Amino acid sequence: MRPLRIRLVNFGPYKDQTIDFEDFNDAPLFLISGKTGSGKTTIFDAMCFALFGRSSGGDRNPDEMRSDFADQTEETFVTFIFEHHGQQYVINRKPKQTLAKKRGTGTTEQVASVDLTVTDRDGKEQSWTKRGTVDQKLFDLLHLTPAQFTQIVLLPQGQFRHFLEANSNDKEALLADLFGTDLYKRWANNLNDQLKAMRQASKDQSTQLATYAKMIKWQDDTEVPVADAPATDILAALIQQNEAMKPELARRRQVNDKESARLSQLTTQVKTEESLLAVFNQREQAQLALTKLNQQTADIEKLTAHIKQLEWVQQTVPLREKAVETKQQEMRTTERLTSTKTSLTTAQQTLTDAVAVVEQLNAQKPEEVKRQSELTRLRQVRPLFETVATLNKRQVAQQQQLKTAQTNAELIAKQLSEQQQLRDQLDQQLTTLQSLDAKQLTVRDQQHALKTLTDQQADLDQQQHALQMRHQRIDKTAQQLAELTAKQKDTADRYQQLDHDWTVGQIQRLSAKLEDGEPCPVCGSTEHPKVAVATVTAVTEDELKEADKQRQDINQRVANVTGQLNELKAAQEKDQSAYEENELSWAKRIDQLTNQSVVTDNARDVLSQFRQQLANMVQQLNDALEHRTQLQQQLSVIKPQLETLTAQRDEANKKVQHVQTELTTVTAQLEDRRHDLPDQFKDLASLDAHIKQVEQASQAYIEQTTKQQDDQNKAQQNVTQLQTQVTSLTQNQAEQHKTATAAQQTFDEALNKRRPVVELEAFNQLANEVDELDEQRKVHQRFLTDKSRATAQVETLTKQIGDQTRPNVEETVKAREVQTEKQRTAQQAFYDFQQVVQSNEDVATKMKTLMGESREAQQQLAEMAELADTATGRSDMHLSLERYILQTYLQKVLTVANVRLAVLTNRRYQFRLDTSAGSRATDTGLEINVFDDQAGKVRSVHTLSGGESFIAALSLALALGEVIQSEAGGITIEALFVDEGFGSLDGEALQMAMEALQTIEGNNRMIGIISHVTEMQEQIPDQLQVVSLANGQSTIKYQHEL
Repeated sequence: MRPLRIRLVNFGPYKDQTIDFEDFNDAPLFLISGKTGSGKTTIFDAMCFALFGRSSGGDRNPDEMRSDFADQTEETFVTFIFEHHGQQYVINRKPKQTLAKKRGTGTTEQVASVDLTVTDRDGKEQSWTKRGTVDQKLFDLLHLTPAQFTQIVLLPQGQFRHFLEANSNDKEALLADLFGTDLYKRWANNLNDQLKAMRQASKDQSTQLATYAKMIKWQDDTEVPVADAPATDILAALIQQNEAMKPELARRRQVNDKESARLSQLTTQVKTEESLLAVFNQREQAQLALTKLNQQTADIEKLTAHIKQLEWVQQTVPLREKAVETKQQEMRTTERLTSTKTSLTTAQQTLTDAVAVVEQLNAQKPEEVKRQSELTRLRQVRPLFETVATLNKRQVAQQQQLKTAQTNAELIAKQLSEQQQLRDQLDQQLTTLQSLDAKQLTVRDQQHALKTLTDQQADLDQQQHALQMRHQRIDKTAQQLAELTAKQKDTADRYQQLDHDWTVGQIQRLSAKLEDGEPCPVCGSTEHPKVAVATVTAVTEDELKEADKQRQDINQRVANVTGQLNELKAAQEKDQSAYEENELSWAKRIDQLTNQSVVTDNARDVLSQFRQQLANMVQQLNDALEHRTQLQQQLSVIKPQLETLTAQRDEANKKVQHVQTELTTVTAQLEDRRHDLPDQFKDLASLDAHIKQVEQASQAYIEQTTKQQDDQNKAQQNVTQLQTQVTSLTQNQAEQHKTATAAQQTFDEALNKRRPVVELEAFNQLANEVDELDEQRKVHQRFLTDKSRATAQVETLTKQIGDQTRPNVEETVKAREVQTEKQRTAQQAFYDFQQVVQSNEDVATKMKTLMGESREAQQQLAEMAELADTATGRSDMHLSLERYILQTYLQKVLTVANVRLAVLTNRRYQFRLDTSAGSRATDTGLEINVFDDQAGKVRSVHTLSGGESFIAALSLALALGEVIQSEAGGITIEALFVDEGFGSLDGEALQMAMEALQTIEGNNRMIGIISHVTEMQEQIPDQLQVVSLANGQSTIKYQHEL
């Protein structure tokens, strides 16, 4: 995969910026420079966002990547174009963002989206817009996670130098993420969790066994095991007790069964006697009820006679009611007839009055004809007045329009003149500011030169500090050498004295043993007239050797310190010379920049003054540029306003001319129409007023005539209707009188048949009691039913009792209560003992089962502990399963890295993986050393110099990327961006780093170096420069020569 272009819109500090990587096709190694925070890394955040929807470091939410300066209506998106195997891939991705609504007010939430377009060699395109589909397509193409892609494309600041020197735990965290070995870690953790669960289960089983032991109910005659006895002993004692309790349980069951049978017998006897006693009581109650019913016989006979009389009245009441109803109907008809005759007389008078009024209105008809004729004439004249009125209104409106148009034209002309004057003023001011661009370039050059000199000053200060520190070391080392020299003399003197004393002692010892005739070991004489006498303290050979060792040690220390002092003085002299040379060169550059006479003594003051002057100049320039920008913005606003005002002025003048023409036309038409109007009426309003007066008079006549005619017709209809009603009511009155007389006669005949027993007054009283007839019948029937039921019940119960006597139930109940207590006592004794036996047997069964499970669980626990300890690294090797797998991957990486490291170091260094077990997991499994061919031994990576560490870290990072691509089976990434923190390297290390980077050019791989270090800007001609603007935005510039 080779990046071609990437476009960032409202993304980070970029408003709308396209970075063209094809601009560096002929320069495979180029520099990406810019101030800290200007947006260099944002380019790679955008690349990762386009591919994976996240930033390169993964520490920023995509929603946070939207620019702070973005307009609320403008979207944030990234378009990334890259090429692979002749196919071009275009990705457009937008984050979730809040935008202003296009219509109305308020905001709307826009969801994240992405689309992918692939164009093959033949120009055929294929697109996908669903997020899940696009992400899967990209993964199928790359076969890389975001972390892996970032590792291959971008070497972040200091990360791999840290990785090189990190302990095994830190290396494991990075490698596990890159190679996806989390499965092994999860499996190991799962084993560990299972082990914890099994251990807890084993502990729970022991706790449960103890709980079961506490649940045992021991008998008084049983020998109870001690509290900490083994579970097997407790279970054996429990089983033995359970067997011993079974005979006693059987005996108690027999006693309980016997007492229960006796209780059942007494219970049955009580129920039988209670049933017989109930029958005796029922017969007595039935006999008492029958006696009471026989006492009511006389009252029931009277009730029977009264019921018969009410039944006759009930049949006769309808005859009386019919007689009364027909009489009342006759009276109502008579009243209606009288009322209707009175209404007929009044209606006849109303009809006479209406006929007279209609005749009077008919006499006024000729006047109405005249009014209608006048209205016809006036309506024919009215259109002329309407035309004149319309023309009057148009004339007034046109006059007002003309006045408004003229006022508007004058106002626009005034505004146009003011804007033209303001434009001329702005143009004049901008002309005076044309030299700002040249000044800005000059200031930028001076800022760049000042930054370079400031950086060099910092380097000189650092060198001076190093010289001072070394001078202190020289003084300290010289003092140490003086002290060691004095100590050396004392140690030499002491050794010489001890050597002398030891020699004398040896002579004295040999002399003491000389015999006559033996040669002296000192002088060789065979005669010994005066043997030496001991005059010094005896010195042992060990004391002499120790003194000699101290003498040699101090001599070696003096030689070492002397060498160190000579090396420090030589280095001090060399660095002092270099410092003076650099300081002189730096002072000359300040002289060239400031055009002042500069020497090393005043260089810092001159540079500080120039820095302040330049800061003032920059402030003034920025103020002037800001003022020019404001002027340009004002001018950009005024120009369209001038165009608009000019167009408005022309349009206003045209409107004035048009309105004047229309006013002239309307005025001429108005004069012509006024000559055609009659003199009787002043205007349309007076004509309309007269027409309205005539129309109202005519309308009043018509309405009155119509109303009076309607009144005459209604009166005639009312008279006719009332006459018909009188005739009908007279006939109905005669028929109703006849019906009422017949109904009264029928009722009187029925009543006479019962007289004198029942007169009319008694009949009416009985009629009021008819409603109680049903209730009296029920009382009569209930008496008969109760007497029959009581008689039958007495006979039935007497047969049921037969010759039995009344039982004594209370005596039998007392006997049952006594037996109940005896049975309860026997039953409780049996149940309590049975519960103890069942509980102990249940405990024994559970203990036996749990002990069997516990033995099997202990075996599984031991196996799981061994497996979990091996997988998690809890062993003497301190190597977990995941770290063992990562060790394999790391060995592959080191093998690939050694090829490049050998080239970059002239085969001096080779990576070596330390497979030995450390004292802790932190330093075991993933430790990296280097084999130094010159020293012929393995060294720690911590002993490498700055430049060597950079080369080693670079080789390791490149190798890691190659192995990741190989393992993932994805495409080859033909781009590498190194962001390794070059500012921390000294001059020698930086030069070594540059040489190392130049060796990885080629093979069609584009390499970008991200740095703001001045030396790199001066050595790499091809540069992509990120320039920060004053408004928080950044822009991109390209450079291809120094």
